[in-house]
Amino acid sequence: MSHIRFKDGNKIEMDLHFGCSIWLYEDHIKVPAMQEFMDFVLDLYDDNADKWEKHRSFYVSMDASMELDFSEDAKKI
Repeated sequence: MSHIRFKDGNKIEMDLHFGCSIWLYEDHIKVPAMQEFMDFVLDLYDDNADKWEKHRSFYVSMDASMELDFSEDAKKI
């Protein structure tokens, strides 16, 4: 679970976490003609677990802290 904390003095602390998996569809798919594209996208959903294989997955965890400057000098270009 990601957390963002706003601290005194315009400081922000963050714990950011993200994970993702890529699955491959193992059944044969015919590439459609352009006019059939929308039907193809709608028909692509297949919840048969035997036709899907986990290809790759990753997880990123990051901690960061920053201090924001809202002074008048920071507003000048």
